[in-house]
Amino acid sequence: MSLLFTILWRSLKDRPRYLIAFIPTMLGLSALWIAEPLYGRYAIDRMLAGMEQGHVPFLRIMAGWVGVYLLINLFQAAMHYLRWAIGHDILARTREHYYARALLLDIHHHVKSRGGALMKTIDNAADSAVDLVRSLFLELPVSIITSLAFMALSFAIAWQLALVIAIVVPLYAIIAAGYIRVTRRDMELSNALWVESMARAYDAVTNIFTVKSSGAEERELDAMRETHSRGIRHLRRANIAGALFEGIGYFMLVRILIVGVGIYLFIHDRMTLGSLFFFQFSFFRIMVPLEMIGKFLPQLNEKIDRVRRGETLLAEPIVVQSDAHAKTLPSFRGEIVLNDVTFSYGDVDALHHIHLHVRAGEHIALVGHSGAGKSTVAMLLNRFYDPTSGTILIDGIDLRALDVQWWRRQIGLVLQENITFNDSILENIRYSRTDATDENVIEAAKRASAHDFISAFPQKYETFVGERGVRLSGGERQRVAIARAILKNPRIVVLDEATSALDSTTERAVQEGIKELIAGRTAFIIAHRLSTVRSVHRIAVLDKGRLIACAPHEELMKTCDIYKEMVELQSHGMLAE
Repeated sequence: MSLLFTILWRSLKDRPRYLIAFIPTMLGLSALWIAEPLYGRYAIDRMLAGMEQGHVPFLRIMAGWVGVYLLINLFQAAMHYLRWAIGHDILARTREHYYARALLLDIHHHVKSRGGALMKTIDNAADSAVDLVRSLFLELPVSIITSLAFMALSFAIAWQLALVIAIVVPLYAIIAAGYIRVTRRDMELSNALWVESMARAYDAVTNIFTVKSSGAEERELDAMRETHSRGIRHLRRANIAGALFEGIGYFMLVRILIVGVGIYLFIHDRMTLGSLFFFQFSFFRIMVPLEMIGKFLPQLNEKIDRVRRGETLLAEPIVVQSDAHAKTLPSFRGEIVLNDVTFSYGDVDALHHIHLHVRAGEHIALVGHSGAGKSTVAMLLNRFYDPTSGTILIDGIDLRALDVQWWRRQIGLVLQENITFNDSILENIRYSRTDATDENVIEAAKRASAHDFISAFPQKYETFVGERGVRLSGGERQRVAIARAILKNPRIVVLDEATSALDSTTERAVQEGIKELIAGRTAFIIAHRLSTVRSVHRIAVLDKGRLIACAPHEELMKTCDIYKEMVELQSHGMLAE
Protein backbone atom coordinates (compact mmCIF):
# COMPACT_ATOMS: atom_id res chain seq x y z
CA MET A 1 0.00 0.00 0.00
CA SER A 2 2.86 2.38 0.76
CA LEU A 3 4.06 1.80 -2.80
CA LEU A 4 0.75 3.10 -4.16
CA PHE A 5 0.82 6.11 -1.83
CA THR A 6 4.27 6.89 -3.21
CA ILE A 7 3.02 6.70 -6.80
CA LEU A 8 -0.05 8.81 -5.98
CA TRP A 9 2.04 11.49 -4.25
CA ARG A 10 4.71 11.46 -6.93
CA SER A 11 2.12 11.94 -9.66
CA LEU A 12 -0.06 14.59 -8.03
CA LYS A 13 2.20 16.60 -5.71
CA ASP A 14 2.76 19.27 -8.37
CA ARG A 15 -0.88 19.32 -9.48
CA PRO A 16 -2.99 18.73 -6.35
CA ARG A 17 -6.14 20.52 -7.51
CA TYR A 18 -7.92 17.35 -8.65
CA LEU A 19 -7.14 15.59 -5.37
CA ILE A 20 -8.25 18.63 -3.37
CA ALA A 21 -11.55 18.67 -5.28
CA PHE A 22 -11.94 14.91 -4.97
CA ILE A 23 -11.99 14.74 -1.16
CA PRO A 24 -15.02 17.01 -0.51
CA THR A 25 -16.81 15.49 -3.50
CA MET A 26 -16.22 12.00 -2.07
CA LEU A 27 -17.50 13.03 1.37
CA GLY A 28 -20.51 14.76 -0.17
CA LEU A 29 -21.41 11.67 -2.21
CA SER A 30 -21.05 9.47 0.88
CA ALA A 31 -23.40 11.76 2.79
CA LEU A 32 -25.95 11.66 -0.04
CA TRP A 33 -25.79 7.87 -0.26
CA ILE A 34 -26.57 7.75 3.46
CA ALA A 35 -29.31 10.35 3.10
CA GLU A 36 -31.01 8.43 0.29
CA PRO A 37 -32.22 5.39 2.31
CA LEU A 38 -32.81 7.53 5.40
CA TYR A 39 -35.13 9.69 3.35
CA GLY A 40 -36.71 6.54 1.90
CA ARG A 41 -37.32 5.24 5.41
CA TYR A 42 -38.91 8.55 6.37
CA ALA A 43 -40.99 8.66 3.17
CA ILE A 44 -42.41 5.13 3.51
CA ASP A 45 -43.24 5.48 7.20
CA ARG A 46 -44.68 8.98 6.63
CA MET A 47 -46.93 7.80 3.80
CA LEU A 48 -48.11 4.76 5.79
CA ALA A 49 -48.89 7.03 8.73
CA GLY A 50 -50.68 9.43 6.39
CA MET A 51 -52.82 6.60 5.00
CA GLU A 52 -54.01 5.82 8.51
CA GLN A 53 -54.79 9.51 9.05
CA GLY A 54 -56.42 9.91 5.63
CA HIS A 55 -53.86 12.40 4.31
CA VAL A 56 -50.76 11.39 2.28
CA PRO A 57 -48.39 14.25 1.23
CA PHE A 58 -47.33 12.19 -1.77
CA LEU A 59 -46.14 14.93 -4.13
CA ARG A 60 -44.06 16.69 -1.48
CA ILE A 61 -42.42 13.45 -0.39
CA MET A 62 -41.68 12.35 -3.96
CA ALA A 63 -40.29 15.78 -4.85
CA GLY A 64 -37.85 15.49 -1.97
CA TRP A 65 -36.88 11.98 -3.07
CA VAL A 66 -36.26 13.14 -6.66
CA GLY A 67 -34.16 16.02 -5.32
CA VAL A 68 -31.94 13.59 -3.41
CA TYR A 69 -31.47 11.46 -6.55
CA LEU A 70 -30.59 14.51 -8.65
CA LEU A 71 -27.95 15.57 -6.15
CA ILE A 72 -26.54 12.04 -6.11
CA ASN A 73 -26.32 12.02 -9.91
CA LEU A 74 -24.60 15.40 -9.89
CA PHE A 75 -21.99 14.28 -7.37
CA GLN A 76 -21.50 10.97 -9.18
CA ALA A 77 -20.81 12.83 -12.43
CA ALA A 78 -18.24 14.99 -10.63
CA MET A 79 -16.65 11.87 -9.10
CA HIS A 80 -16.51 10.18 -12.50
CA TYR A 81 -14.68 13.14 -14.02
CA LEU A 82 -12.27 13.51 -11.10
CA ARG A 83 -11.44 9.80 -11.13
CA TRP A 84 -10.73 10.03 -14.85
CA ALA A 85 -8.61 13.19 -14.47
CA ILE A 86 -6.57 11.81 -11.57
CA GLY A 87 -6.13 8.46 -13.32
CA HIS A 88 -5.02 10.16 -16.54
CA ASP A 89 -2.47 12.24 -14.63
CA ILE A 90 -1.13 9.18 -12.83
CA LEU A 91 -0.85 7.22 -16.08
CA ALA A 92 1.02 10.00 -17.88
CA ARG A 93 3.29 10.90 -14.95
CA THR A 94 4.08 7.29 -14.03
CA ARG A 95 4.88 6.32 -17.61
CA GLU A 96 7.06 9.42 -18.00
CA HIS A 97 8.77 8.68 -14.67
CA TYR A 98 9.64 5.10 -15.61
CA TYR A 99 10.66 6.06 -19.15
CA ALA A 100 12.88 8.87 -17.89
CA ARG A 101 14.58 6.44 -15.55
CA ALA A 102 15.03 3.91 -18.35
CA LEU A 103 16.78 6.56 -20.47
CA LEU A 104 19.09 7.45 -17.57
CA LEU A 105 20.08 3.87 -16.78
CA ASP A 106 23.68 2.99 -17.49
CA ILE A 107 24.57 1.35 -20.79
CA HIS A 108 25.36 -1.96 -19.08
CA HIS A 109 21.70 -2.25 -18.00
CA HIS A 110 20.48 -1.87 -21.60
CA VAL A 111 23.14 -4.27 -22.86
CA LYS A 112 21.95 -7.03 -20.53
CA SER A 113 18.23 -6.27 -20.97
CA ARG A 114 15.85 -6.76 -23.87
CA GLY A 115 14.34 -3.55 -25.21
CA GLY A 116 10.93 -5.15 -25.69
CA ALA A 117 10.88 -6.44 -22.13
CA LEU A 118 11.82 -3.02 -20.76
CA MET A 119 9.03 -1.20 -22.61
CA LYS A 120 6.52 -3.93 -21.74
CA THR A 121 7.47 -3.58 -18.08
CA ILE A 122 6.96 0.20 -18.24
CA ASP A 123 3.56 -0.06 -19.94
CA ASN A 124 2.31 -2.81 -17.63
CA ALA A 125 3.51 -0.99 -14.51
CA ALA A 126 1.91 2.34 -15.50
CA ASP A 127 -1.43 0.76 -16.47
CA SER A 128 -1.53 -1.36 -13.31
CA ALA A 129 -0.62 1.62 -11.11
CA VAL A 130 -3.63 3.53 -12.48
CA ASP A 131 -5.96 0.57 -11.94
CA LEU A 132 -4.75 0.08 -8.38
CA VAL A 133 -4.96 3.75 -7.43
CA ARG A 134 -8.41 4.15 -8.96
CA SER A 135 -9.77 1.06 -7.25
CA LEU A 136 -8.06 1.31 -3.86
CA PHE A 137 -7.90 5.09 -3.39
CA LEU A 138 -10.57 6.66 -5.58
CA GLU A 139 -13.42 4.13 -5.51
CA LEU A 140 -12.99 1.96 -2.43
CA PRO A 141 -12.67 4.76 0.20
CA VAL A 142 -16.06 6.31 -0.59
CA SER A 143 -17.66 2.88 -0.36
CA ILE A 144 -15.90 2.09 2.92
CA ILE A 145 -16.93 5.41 4.49
CA THR A 146 -20.51 4.84 3.41
CA SER A 147 -20.42 1.22 4.56
CA LEU A 148 -19.18 2.10 8.05
CA ALA A 149 -21.82 4.80 8.42
CA PHE A 150 -24.56 2.38 7.35
CA MET A 151 -23.22 -0.26 9.72
CA ALA A 152 -23.49 2.13 12.66
CA LEU A 153 -27.01 3.19 11.66
CA SER A 154 -28.02 -0.44 11.16
CA PHE A 155 -27.04 -1.34 14.71
CA ALA A 156 -29.07 1.62 15.94
CA ILE A 157 -32.15 0.56 13.94
CA ALA A 158 -32.05 -3.26 14.21
CA TRP A 159 -29.06 -4.77 15.94
CA GLN A 160 -30.20 -8.32 15.10
CA LEU A 161 -29.82 -7.77 11.36
CA ALA A 162 -26.65 -5.74 11.83
CA LEU A 163 -25.17 -8.66 13.76
CA VAL A 164 -25.71 -10.99 10.79
CA ILE A 165 -23.71 -8.62 8.59
CA ALA A 166 -21.05 -8.20 11.27
CA ILE A 167 -20.47 -11.97 11.14
CA VAL A 168 -20.32 -12.09 7.33
CA VAL A 169 -17.79 -9.27 6.92
CA PRO A 170 -14.82 -10.68 8.91
CA LEU A 171 -15.41 -14.15 7.46
CA TYR A 172 -15.28 -12.65 3.99
CA ALA A 173 -12.04 -10.82 4.89
CA ILE A 174 -10.41 -14.06 6.14
CA ILE A 175 -11.24 -15.83 2.89
CA ALA A 176 -9.89 -12.86 0.91
CA ALA A 177 -6.58 -12.92 2.79
CA GLY A 178 -6.24 -16.63 2.09
CA TYR A 179 -6.96 -16.05 -1.59
CA ILE A 180 -4.18 -13.44 -1.87
CA ARG A 181 -1.69 -15.74 -0.19
CA VAL A 182 -2.58 -18.71 -2.42
CA THR A 183 -2.43 -16.88 -5.75
CA ARG A 184 0.51 -14.48 -5.27
CA ARG A 185 3.22 -16.85 -6.54
CA ASP A 186 1.22 -17.95 -9.58
CA MET A 187 0.60 -14.34 -10.62
CA GLU A 188 4.28 -13.42 -10.23
CA LEU A 189 5.36 -16.35 -12.42
CA SER A 190 2.67 -15.63 -14.99
CA ASN A 191 3.75 -11.98 -15.28
CA ALA A 192 7.40 -12.95 -15.68
CA LEU A 193 6.51 -15.35 -18.50
CA TRP A 194 4.37 -12.76 -20.34
CA VAL A 195 7.24 -10.27 -20.23
CA GLU A 196 9.67 -12.93 -21.45
CA SER A 197 7.32 -13.83 -24.30
CA MET A 198 6.89 -10.24 -25.46
CA ALA A 199 10.63 -9.59 -25.24
CA ARG A 200 11.37 -12.56 -27.50
CA ALA A 201 8.64 -11.49 -29.92
CA TYR A 202 10.12 -7.99 -30.03
CA ASP A 203 13.55 -9.44 -30.77
CA ALA A 204 12.14 -11.61 -33.55
CA VAL A 205 10.27 -8.76 -35.24
CA THR A 206 13.19 -6.32 -35.04
CA ASN A 207 15.52 -9.00 -36.44
CA ILE A 208 13.05 -10.21 -39.04
CA PHE A 209 15.66 -10.65 -41.79
CA THR A 210 17.65 -13.08 -39.63
CA VAL A 211 14.47 -14.94 -38.67
CA LYS A 212 13.31 -15.31 -42.28
CA SER A 213 16.73 -16.13 -43.68
CA SER A 214 17.00 -18.91 -41.09
CA GLY A 215 13.51 -20.21 -41.83
CA ALA A 216 12.82 -19.77 -38.13
CA GLU A 217 9.28 -18.36 -38.21
CA GLU A 218 7.75 -21.56 -36.87
CA ARG A 219 10.49 -21.90 -34.25
CA GLU A 220 9.80 -18.39 -32.93
CA LEU A 221 6.06 -19.03 -32.92
CA ASP A 222 6.58 -22.32 -31.07
CA ALA A 223 8.73 -20.54 -28.49
CA MET A 224 5.96 -17.99 -27.89
CA ARG A 225 3.34 -20.74 -27.64
CA GLU A 226 5.44 -22.67 -25.14
CA THR A 227 5.98 -19.58 -22.96
CA HIS A 228 2.30 -18.66 -23.22
CA SER A 229 1.32 -22.20 -22.25
CA ARG A 230 3.43 -22.03 -19.10
CA GLY A 231 2.04 -18.59 -18.26
CA ILE A 232 -1.54 -19.74 -18.81
CA ARG A 233 -1.04 -22.72 -16.47
CA HIS A 234 -0.12 -20.38 -13.63
CA LEU A 235 -2.87 -17.94 -14.60
CA ARG A 236 -5.45 -20.74 -14.75
CA ARG A 237 -4.66 -21.86 -11.19
CA ALA A 238 -4.99 -18.30 -9.93
CA ASN A 239 -8.27 -17.75 -11.77
CA ILE A 240 -9.79 -21.01 -10.54
CA ALA A 241 -9.06 -19.80 -7.03
CA GLY A 242 -10.58 -16.45 -7.98
CA ALA A 243 -13.77 -18.06 -9.30
CA LEU A 244 -14.15 -20.07 -6.09
CA PHE A 245 -13.51 -16.95 -4.04
CA GLU A 246 -16.14 -14.92 -5.89
CA GLY A 247 -18.64 -17.75 -5.56
CA ILE A 248 -18.08 -18.00 -1.83
CA GLY A 249 -18.23 -14.22 -1.54
CA TYR A 250 -21.66 -13.92 -3.11
CA PHE A 251 -22.88 -16.92 -1.15
CA MET A 252 -21.84 -15.19 2.06
CA LEU A 253 -24.03 -12.22 1.30
CA VAL A 254 -26.93 -14.34 2.65
CA ARG A 255 -29.46 -11.90 1.31
CA ILE A 256 -32.29 -14.36 1.79
CA LEU A 257 -31.44 -14.69 5.48
CA ILE A 258 -31.47 -10.92 5.90
CA VAL A 259 -34.85 -10.62 4.21
CA GLY A 260 -36.27 -13.43 6.33
CA VAL A 261 -35.10 -11.95 9.62
CA GLY A 262 -36.32 -8.50 8.58
CA ILE A 263 -39.81 -9.76 7.73
CA TYR A 264 -39.92 -11.60 11.06
CA LEU A 265 -39.10 -8.40 12.96
CA PHE A 266 -41.66 -6.44 10.93
CA ILE A 267 -44.41 -8.98 11.59
CA HIS A 268 -43.71 -8.77 15.32
CA ASP A 269 -43.79 -4.95 15.26
CA ARG A 270 -40.09 -4.65 16.10
CA MET A 271 -39.31 -2.89 12.83
CA THR A 272 -41.25 -0.52 10.60
CA LEU A 273 -41.60 -1.09 6.87
CA GLY A 274 -39.52 2.03 6.28
CA SER A 275 -36.78 0.62 8.50
CA LEU A 276 -36.88 -2.68 6.57
CA PHE A 277 -36.45 -0.70 3.35
CA PHE A 278 -33.54 1.19 4.91
CA PHE A 279 -31.96 -2.04 6.04
CA GLN A 280 -32.20 -3.68 2.64
CA PHE A 281 -30.64 -0.62 1.06
CA SER A 282 -27.98 -0.27 3.75
CA PHE A 283 -27.14 -3.96 3.42
CA PHE A 284 -26.41 -3.37 -0.25
CA ARG A 285 -24.21 -0.36 0.57
CA ILE A 286 -22.38 -2.20 3.34
CA MET A 287 -21.52 -5.04 0.99
CA VAL A 288 -20.44 -2.80 -1.95
CA PRO A 289 -16.81 -2.46 -0.82
CA LEU A 290 -16.64 -6.20 -0.16
CA GLU A 291 -18.02 -6.91 -3.63
CA MET A 292 -15.50 -4.47 -5.09
CA ILE A 293 -12.70 -6.21 -3.23
CA GLY A 294 -14.02 -9.59 -4.35
CA LYS A 295 -13.98 -8.57 -8.01
CA PHE A 296 -10.61 -6.84 -7.77
CA LEU A 297 -8.74 -9.41 -5.69
CA PRO A 298 -8.27 -11.88 -8.57
CA GLN A 299 -6.24 -9.17 -10.32
CA LEU A 300 -4.62 -7.62 -7.25
CA ASN A 301 -1.49 -9.78 -7.05
CA GLU A 302 -0.93 -9.49 -10.80
CA LYS A 303 -1.17 -5.70 -10.78
CA ILE A 304 0.95 -5.25 -7.66
CA ASP A 305 3.62 -7.48 -9.16
CA ARG A 306 3.61 -5.41 -12.36
CA VAL A 307 3.97 -2.17 -10.41
CA ARG A 308 6.83 -3.63 -8.37
CA ARG A 309 8.60 -4.56 -11.61
CA GLY A 310 8.29 -0.95 -12.74
CA GLU A 311 9.54 0.35 -9.42
CA THR A 312 12.65 -1.82 -9.70
CA LEU A 313 13.72 0.49 -12.52
CA LEU A 314 13.75 3.36 -10.04
CA ALA A 315 15.85 1.32 -7.62
CA GLU A 316 18.41 0.44 -10.29
CA PRO A 317 21.57 2.41 -9.42
CA ILE A 318 22.93 4.91 -11.94
CA VAL A 319 26.71 4.80 -11.76
CA VAL A 320 27.66 7.17 -14.56
CA GLN A 321 26.04 10.55 -13.90
CA SER A 322 26.93 14.17 -13.34
CA ASP A 323 27.68 15.16 -9.77
CA ALA A 324 26.25 18.27 -8.14
CA HIS A 325 29.24 20.40 -9.16
CA ALA A 326 29.60 19.12 -12.74
CA LYS A 327 30.63 21.82 -15.18
CA THR A 328 30.75 22.58 -18.87
CA LEU A 329 33.58 24.21 -20.76
CA PRO A 330 32.88 27.35 -22.82
CA SER A 331 35.60 26.14 -25.18
CA PHE A 332 38.22 23.41 -25.21
CA ARG A 333 41.02 22.29 -27.48
CA GLY A 334 40.32 18.57 -27.50
CA GLU A 335 43.44 17.26 -25.78
CA ILE A 336 42.73 13.86 -24.21
CA VAL A 337 44.90 11.93 -21.76
CA LEU A 338 44.23 8.40 -20.53
CA ASN A 339 46.21 8.27 -17.32
CA ASP A 340 46.79 4.75 -15.97
CA VAL A 341 43.27 3.68 -17.01
CA THR A 342 42.08 0.22 -15.98
CA PHE A 343 38.59 -1.09 -16.60
CA SER A 344 36.76 -4.33 -15.79
CA TYR A 345 33.38 -5.68 -16.90
CA GLY A 346 32.48 -7.31 -13.61
CA ASP A 347 35.26 -9.82 -12.97
CA VAL A 348 36.61 -9.63 -16.52
CA ASP A 349 39.51 -7.22 -17.01
CA ALA A 350 39.20 -5.36 -20.32
CA LEU A 351 41.93 -2.69 -20.01
CA HIS A 352 45.14 -2.69 -17.96
CA HIS A 353 46.93 0.54 -16.97
CA ILE A 354 46.50 2.39 -20.26
CA HIS A 355 48.64 5.52 -20.71
CA LEU A 356 47.84 7.52 -23.84
CA HIS A 357 48.29 11.23 -24.57
CA VAL A 358 46.35 12.52 -27.60
CA ARG A 359 47.03 16.07 -28.71
CA ALA A 360 44.22 18.38 -29.78
CA GLY A 361 43.34 17.72 -33.42
CA GLU A 362 45.37 14.50 -33.56
CA HIS A 363 43.98 11.42 -35.29
CA ILE A 364 44.65 8.19 -33.41
CA ALA A 365 43.81 4.72 -34.70
CA LEU A 366 43.13 1.91 -32.23
CA VAL A 367 43.99 -1.51 -33.64
CA GLY A 368 44.34 -5.01 -32.29
CA HIS A 369 42.78 -8.45 -32.39
CA SER A 370 39.16 -8.98 -31.31
CA GLY A 371 38.85 -8.56 -27.55
CA ALA A 372 41.94 -6.38 -27.31
CA GLY A 373 39.94 -3.55 -25.68
CA LYS A 374 39.46 -1.13 -28.59
CA SER A 375 35.70 -0.69 -28.23
CA THR A 376 36.09 -0.43 -24.46
CA VAL A 377 38.24 2.67 -25.00
CA ALA A 378 35.45 4.10 -27.17
CA MET A 379 32.90 3.38 -24.43
CA LEU A 380 35.07 5.14 -21.83
CA LEU A 381 35.65 8.16 -24.09
CA ASN A 382 31.88 8.58 -24.48
CA ARG A 383 31.60 8.06 -20.72
CA PHE A 384 29.18 5.18 -21.11
CA TYR A 385 31.35 3.67 -18.38
CA ASP A 386 33.85 5.12 -15.91
CA PRO A 387 37.32 3.62 -15.45
CA THR A 388 37.71 1.13 -12.63
CA SER A 389 40.88 3.04 -11.78
CA GLY A 390 42.87 5.84 -13.35
CA THR A 391 41.54 9.01 -14.97
CA ILE A 392 40.64 10.43 -18.36
CA LEU A 393 41.60 14.09 -18.70
CA ILE A 394 40.05 16.57 -21.12
CA ASP A 395 42.34 19.58 -21.51
CA GLY A 396 43.70 18.63 -18.09
CA ILE A 397 40.26 18.30 -16.44
CA ASP A 398 39.00 14.97 -15.09
CA LEU A 399 36.21 13.78 -17.38
CA ARG A 400 34.11 12.88 -14.32
CA ALA A 401 34.07 16.56 -13.33
CA LEU A 402 32.24 17.49 -16.56
CA ASP A 403 28.50 17.36 -17.12
CA VAL A 404 27.73 14.01 -18.78
CA GLN A 405 25.10 15.27 -21.21
CA TRP A 406 27.23 18.24 -22.24
CA TRP A 407 30.26 16.01 -22.84
CA ARG A 408 28.39 13.53 -25.00
CA ARG A 409 27.12 16.40 -27.11
CA GLN A 410 30.77 17.24 -27.88
CA ILE A 411 31.41 13.78 -29.38
CA GLY A 412 30.49 12.53 -32.83
CA LEU A 413 30.06 8.76 -32.57
CA VAL A 414 29.78 6.50 -35.62
CA LEU A 415 29.47 2.76 -35.02
CA GLN A 416 29.79 -0.28 -37.22
CA GLU A 417 26.03 -0.88 -37.04
CA ASN A 418 24.16 2.42 -36.82
CA ILE A 419 20.52 1.97 -35.94
CA THR A 420 18.25 4.66 -37.33
CA PHE A 421 14.87 5.79 -36.06
CA ASN A 422 11.72 4.86 -37.97
CA ASP A 423 11.43 8.38 -39.33
CA SER A 424 12.47 10.36 -42.38
CA ILE A 425 16.10 10.64 -43.47
CA LEU A 426 15.83 14.36 -42.76
CA GLU A 427 14.85 13.84 -39.12
CA ASN A 428 17.38 11.04 -38.63
CA ILE A 429 20.19 13.40 -39.61
CA ARG A 430 18.70 16.31 -37.67
CA TYR A 431 18.50 14.20 -34.48
CA SER A 432 21.97 15.35 -33.42
CA ARG A 433 20.98 19.03 -33.64
CA THR A 434 17.27 19.67 -33.45
CA ASP A 435 17.58 23.40 -34.23
CA ALA A 436 19.27 22.73 -37.59
CA THR A 437 17.50 23.99 -40.70
CA ASP A 438 16.76 21.80 -43.71
CA GLU A 439 19.61 23.56 -45.49
CA ASN A 440 21.99 22.63 -42.65
CA VAL A 441 20.92 19.00 -42.94
CA ILE A 442 21.39 18.93 -46.72
CA GLU A 443 24.84 20.51 -46.42
CA ALA A 444 25.86 17.87 -43.85
CA ALA A 445 24.58 15.12 -46.14
CA LYS A 446 26.62 16.50 -49.05
CA ARG A 447 29.78 16.54 -46.92
CA ALA A 448 29.05 12.94 -45.87
CA SER A 449 28.68 11.82 -49.52
CA ALA A 450 25.03 11.00 -48.77
CA HIS A 451 23.21 13.65 -50.79
CA ASP A 452 23.29 11.79 -54.10
CA PHE A 453 21.73 8.54 -52.90
CA ILE A 454 19.17 10.46 -50.81
CA SER A 455 18.17 12.56 -53.83
CA ALA A 456 17.64 9.37 -55.85
CA PHE A 457 14.70 8.38 -53.62
CA PRO A 458 11.28 9.55 -54.90
CA GLN A 459 10.63 11.40 -51.62
CA LYS A 460 14.26 12.41 -51.20
CA TYR A 461 14.93 13.62 -47.63
CA GLU A 462 11.34 12.83 -46.58
CA THR A 463 11.91 9.12 -47.26
CA PHE A 464 11.10 6.98 -44.24
CA VAL A 465 13.90 4.56 -43.44
CA GLY A 466 11.74 1.89 -41.75
CA GLU A 467 12.25 0.03 -38.49
CA ARG A 468 15.97 0.02 -37.65
CA GLY A 469 16.67 1.53 -41.09
CA VAL A 470 15.74 -1.60 -43.06
CA ARG A 471 15.04 0.43 -46.24
CA LEU A 472 18.65 1.60 -46.39
CA SER A 473 21.73 -0.42 -47.22
CA GLY A 474 24.57 -0.71 -44.72
CA GLY A 475 26.62 1.93 -46.54
CA GLU A 476 23.65 4.28 -46.74
CA ARG A 477 23.01 3.96 -43.01
CA GLN A 478 26.70 4.69 -42.35
CA ARG A 479 26.60 7.85 -44.44
CA VAL A 480 23.41 9.01 -42.69
CA ALA A 481 25.21 8.46 -39.36
CA ILE A 482 28.25 10.40 -40.61
CA ALA A 483 26.00 13.23 -41.81
CA ARG A 484 24.39 13.28 -38.36
CA ALA A 485 27.83 13.54 -36.76
CA ILE A 486 28.94 16.30 -39.16
CA LEU A 487 25.76 18.27 -38.42
CA LYS A 488 26.51 17.93 -34.71
CA ASN A 489 29.83 19.73 -35.29
CA PRO A 490 31.64 17.86 -32.48
CA ARG A 491 35.10 18.61 -31.13
CA ILE A 492 35.87 14.90 -30.66
CA VAL A 493 35.10 12.10 -33.13
CA VAL A 494 34.98 8.39 -32.27
CA LEU A 495 34.65 5.91 -35.15
CA ASP A 496 34.13 2.32 -34.00
CA GLU A 497 34.57 -0.06 -36.95
CA ALA A 498 32.71 2.45 -39.13
CA THR A 499 33.64 0.76 -42.44
CA SER A 500 34.43 -2.85 -41.53
CA ALA A 501 31.15 -4.28 -42.86
CA LEU A 502 31.20 -2.45 -46.21
CA ASP A 503 32.36 -3.49 -49.65
CA SER A 504 35.25 -1.61 -51.23
CA THR A 505 33.10 0.62 -53.46
CA THR A 506 30.80 1.66 -50.64
CA GLU A 507 33.75 2.06 -48.30
CA ARG A 508 35.34 4.65 -50.60
CA ALA A 509 32.16 6.76 -50.46
CA VAL A 510 32.00 6.42 -46.68
CA GLN A 511 35.70 7.27 -46.32
CA GLU A 512 35.08 10.55 -48.12
CA GLY A 513 32.47 11.39 -45.52
CA ILE A 514 34.81 10.36 -42.71
CA LYS A 515 37.54 12.69 -44.01
CA GLU A 516 35.07 15.57 -43.83
CA LEU A 517 34.00 14.53 -40.35
CA ILE A 518 37.44 14.26 -38.73
CA ALA A 519 39.08 17.23 -40.43
CA GLY A 520 40.40 19.61 -37.74
CA ARG A 521 39.06 17.47 -34.90
CA THR A 522 40.54 15.07 -32.38
CA ALA A 523 39.63 11.64 -33.69
CA PHE A 524 39.78 8.06 -32.44
CA ILE A 525 39.41 5.53 -35.25
CA ILE A 526 38.88 1.88 -34.39
CA ALA A 527 39.48 -0.33 -37.40
CA HIS A 528 40.18 -3.90 -38.42
CA ARG A 529 41.21 -2.90 -41.93
CA LEU A 530 44.68 -1.61 -41.22
CA SER A 531 45.00 -0.23 -44.74
CA THR A 532 42.38 2.40 -43.89
CA VAL A 533 44.31 3.92 -40.98
CA ARG A 534 47.85 4.23 -42.30
CA SER A 535 47.43 7.95 -42.89
CA VAL A 536 46.50 8.82 -39.29
CA HIS A 537 48.99 10.61 -37.07
CA ARG A 538 49.57 7.63 -34.78
CA ILE A 539 48.36 4.05 -34.40
CA ALA A 540 47.82 2.64 -30.89
CA VAL A 541 48.23 -1.14 -30.77
CA LEU A 542 46.25 -2.96 -28.08
CA ASP A 543 46.75 -6.57 -27.07
CA LYS A 544 44.74 -8.31 -24.35
CA GLY A 545 43.76 -4.98 -22.83
CA ARG A 546 47.26 -3.51 -22.78
CA LEU A 547 48.69 -0.69 -24.89
CA ILE A 548 51.88 -2.18 -26.30
CA ALA A 549 52.84 0.50 -28.85
CA CYS A 550 51.75 3.87 -30.22
CA ALA A 551 53.50 5.38 -33.24
CA PRO A 552 53.02 6.13 -36.96
CA HIS A 553 52.62 3.19 -39.35
CA GLU A 554 56.18 3.23 -40.67
CA GLU A 555 57.67 3.18 -37.18
CA LEU A 556 55.39 0.39 -35.99
CA MET A 557 56.39 -1.77 -38.94
CA LYS A 558 59.94 -1.57 -37.61
CA THR A 559 59.36 -1.77 -33.86
CA CYS A 560 56.08 -3.65 -33.17
CA ASP A 561 56.01 -7.33 -34.10
CA ILE A 562 52.28 -7.76 -33.38
CA TYR A 563 51.34 -4.85 -35.65
CA LYS A 564 53.71 -5.99 -38.40
CA GLU A 565 52.26 -9.51 -38.24
CA MET A 566 48.69 -8.17 -38.50
CA VAL A 567 49.58 -6.06 -41.54
CA GLU A 568 51.31 -8.95 -43.27
CA LEU A 569 48.50 -11.40 -42.55
CA GLN A 570 45.92 -8.96 -43.93
CA SER A 571 47.99 -8.28 -47.01
CA HIS A 572 48.04 -12.04 -47.70
CA GLY A 573 44.33 -12.42 -46.96
CA MET A 574 44.98 -14.59 -43.91
CA LEU A 575 43.52 -12.16 -41.37
CA ALA A 576 39.99 -10.88 -41.80
CA GLU A 577 39.71 -7.26 -42.61
